[in-house]
Amino acid sequence: MGRKSRQHRLAGGVTAVALAALAVFVGVPAAQASGSAAPAVTTSFSVPGELNAVAATSPTDVWAVGDVPNPNQSKPHTLLIVHWNGVRWTRVTVPHYRYGQLFGVAVVSKDDAWAVGANEFGFPWAPFDALVLHWNGSTWRPVQSLLKFPGVPEAVTATAKGVWVAVGADTDELLHYAGGRWTVVPVAKPATGTIPIALALTGSNAGWFGGAIMQPVGSAFTAAYILRWNGKAWQRFRLPISAPDSEVDAIAVLPGGGALAVGLQEIDPYNIDTWVPLTLRWDGKAWRQVSAFIPGAMELYGVAVIPGGTAWAVGIGTTAGVVIARWTGTTWRSVPANPADTAADQLYAVTATSATDAWAVGAINPQPGNIMPVTVIMHWNGKTWQ
Repeated sequence: MGRKSRQHRLAGGVTAVALAALAVFVGVPAAQASGSAAPAVTTSFSVPGELNAVAATSPTDVWAVGDVPNPNQSKPHTLLIVHWNGVRWTRVTVPHYRYGQLFGVAVVSKDDAWAVGANEFGFPWAPFDALVLHWNGSTWRPVQSLLKFPGVPEAVTATAKGVWVAVGADTDELLHYAGGRWTVVPVAKPATGTIPIALALTGSNAGWFGGAIMQPVGSAFTAAYILRWNGKAWQRFRLPISAPDSEVDAIAVLPGGGALAVGLQEIDPYNIDTWVPLTLRWDGKAWRQVSAFIPGAMELYGVAVIPGGTAWAVGIGTTAGVVIARWTGTTWRSVPANPADTAADQLYAVTATSATDAWAVGAINPQPGNIMPVTVIMHWNGKTWQ
C-alpha cells in the first residue's frame, strides 16, 4: 500500500529468480527523418527493479532513482539510478558503492543533484541507516558523514540555498544542508510511529512536510499529517479528513503560495473497496479536501506542478493499473495512459518541465511465474502518456 509499504519492504527481500531475467529491454526508437543524422529517441527503459522518484531541471536533464531487489533474500538490494539526456535513458552507478534503496531525488542543476534512501552496506546484520548521495556533475558519491545516521530518508528537496532530507526513525527529523554543513532540525512535538514521506520546500522560509502517524503506535491505522516550515520551526496543521486511516504521499507547491497534497484514505484498511485517493489543497489559510474525478483510483503516490500552474498526479487503481490525473484548478480529472496498463502496474512519482514534457516512474509488480518487479517509465509529449 503505497510508500507506507516501502518502509516495510526494507526488512524483506525478493525470493529467487533466474539471473537471465536481468536482461535489459528497451522500447522501439522513434522514427528518424530520411537522411537525418539525429540520434533515435528512446523514452522507455525497462530493467528488473523499481523506480521510486524522478526529478528534472530541463527536457534534457532528468534523474530517476530506485533499487533492484536481490534474488537472494539474504543479500542487499542494488542501487538503481538512471539519467535522461534528451535522447535516451542511461544507468549510472555510484563508484565503489552498490548497495541500498533510493526513495527520493531532487535536482538543482545539471551539476547538483541529491538522492536519498536506505544504506544497506552492512546488510543483513547492521540496521538500516541513512543514505544520502550527491551528484557533482560527473559522479554520484555518498555523503560519508551521514552513512551512520539512524533512520531511513524517504524524501529530499533542494534549492540553491540548501538541501532538506526527511528522515524517519523513532521520531521525525530533518537534515538540513546549508553553508557547507549538515544540521539536524527536530520536528516540533514529534510523535512516535511516524512515517515521513512528503517534502516540498520553496526556499529557506517556506515549505511543507507530511506523511502518516500510527494511531495507536503499532496498529494498522495511520493518520495523515502535514507541517509547515516558517523559517524557524515546523507547525502542524489540522487536516479535514474523516476517514479513520489516511496518509499523505506527496506535496507540490503551486505558484503564488498555494499547494497540493495527495495520498490515500481508507474507511477500512482491510477492505480494498473502501480505499480512495486523498486530495488536499492549501488555499493560503487552511488545507481543504478537493474533489477527484478519477474512476477506479485507489491511491495517488506522486504530484508535480506543471510550469504555468496546473499539475500532474500519479498512482494506482483498484483494478485499472496505473492512474494519471491532471489538476484543472478546482478538481482532479483522469487522463488515460497509452497503452492501457495492467492492474499490476503502479506509478510512484512524476515530474514536469513544461506543458508538453513530463515523466512518471514506477514498477510493474511481479506477475505469475515471475516474482521480480520491472521498472516503468512513462512520458507525456503534450498529447498522450505512453
